[in-house]
Amino acid sequence: MTIFKRLEAHSDEELIQVFQNAPNLFYRLSLQHTLRGTEHYKACALAALRGLAEKAGHHFPSKSNGNLGWDAHHVTKRIFEEQSVFDPYADKAFQDEAVKLCCYYVLRYVAPDQLPKDTDYSLDQFASCFSSKGVLYLRKRGCDFYPDDPESKQSDLGNHRLFLEYSNKNGQYIVGDVSCANRLITSKSGKIVPGDSIGLFTDLQQELDSGTYAYFIPGYSEGGYNFTKADLLRLINSDSLVQYDRVEIME
Repeated sequence: MTIFKRLEAHSDEELIQVFQNAPNLFYRLSLQHTLRGTEHYKACALAALRGLAEKAGHHFPSKSNGNLGWDAHHVTKRIFEEQSVFDPYADKAFQDEAVKLCCYYVLRYVAPDQLPKDTDYSLDQFASCFSSKGVLYLRKRGCDFYPDDPESKQSDLGNHRLFLEYSNKNGQYIVGDVSCANRLITSKSGKIVPGDSIGLFTDLQQELDSGTYAYFIPGYSEGGYNFTKADLLRLINSDSLVQYDRVEIME
C-alpha cells in the first residue's frame, strides 16, 4: 500500500496527528490526495508547524541551521507559496497562530520588517541567501568540478550532480537530480558516441497514488538545454508552479 493510500485511510483527526508527528510529510506530499476541505488543510498546516516547534523545543525565534531549519523553510514555503487552497496572506487568524509556532520563517512572508535582528544574518543577507521567494535551491549530490575539467569551462553550476524539488503547475510534487552529460553525436563511421559539449540531464520522479514514477518535463527532450544556471531555470520555470529568478547551491 502506498503512503497516499495509507494517509487516505486516516480520519481527519488522525491525519492532523500524522503531520504533527512527521512535519516533512506536509511538504513532500501533494495534499490533493488527502484534502478534506479548507479548514482541514489549515489544521494540517498548523499541525506541521506545531510538530516542528515541539521537535526543536522552541518556536524558531531566528533562522535555524540543520534539518529542522530545512523542514521549517519548506513547510512555510509550501503554505505561503505553493498551494491554492486558501490565501494565507489574507487570513490574519491563521497568521497569528502560525507565527506563535514558527516565528522567524512565517514572519519572512507576512511581516519581514519584524524579523528578529539579533541573529548571525542581517535582513539583507537573509533575503539574498535564504529567502525562498524566487530562489531554486540545489543541493550537491556528486563531485565538484576540478578547475581543469572540461565541464568547468561549459557550466557555471560547479558540480556534476545536483538535487532539487519543486511543485509543478498541477501542484504535484517533483523531486530528483539534474546532472551534466556529454551530448551524443554521430561519428564519421556512423556510430553514436559522446561528443564534447555538455548537456543538462534530468532524473526526476513524481509521487502518485500508485507510487513513484519517472517524470519528464514536457518539451525537455526537444529543448537542447545546457548544464548552466540559466538553462536550468528556463527548464524548471517551464513546468513549475513558482517562477524562480535565481539558483542557490547548498552543500
